[in-house]
Amino acid sequence: MAADALKIEGGSAEQLRDSINAAGWASDRVLCACIARQGHSPSIAGAILLYGLAGLLLPGSRLLPRTFVMAASAERVFAFKARGLAVGERDYRVTVYPGEEASWPRGEASMSPAKAGMTANGWLQVPGDKGPTRIRCAAPNSQVNPALEQMIALLGANGDATP
Repeated sequence: MAADALKIEGGSAEQLRDSINAAGWASDRVLCACIARQGHSPSIAGAILLYGLAGLLLPGSRLLPRTFVMAASAERVFAFKARGLAVGERDYRVTVYPGEEASWPRGEASMSPAKAGMTANGWLQVPGDKGPTRIRCAAPNSQVNPALEQMIALLGANGDATP
């Protein structure tokens, strides 16, 4: 693990935002941040019947790592490779690795809610080489649902809202 990776106890939008701002990894001040993984979280019924797990196993977009931290500033949306780990029932630890994996102008990235699952789900839409790309995203753990929901609200408002 890189020595300059950010290790964050908890995964709240505020903790992620403040850590990225303190590290100076974004070109301007981050307003909102969340940890997400590619794929949609299945419903409880879907998980019990196993068919809902297919959404987690489908290949994701090559534009982003499997697990990433997304950060939005007034001008841009950034993605950083990340790892999350639940420790017990209440603690969640996030490691964010330096270096942007991807970034887009804020007006060209949007996010909308997706069908509910065991954790929050959303659709991230970003520009790609062959036109707009929709990427399935989910909160990796229910403890970080609020952060993903804040990002969906921010990017779903076409940049007119603040978290």
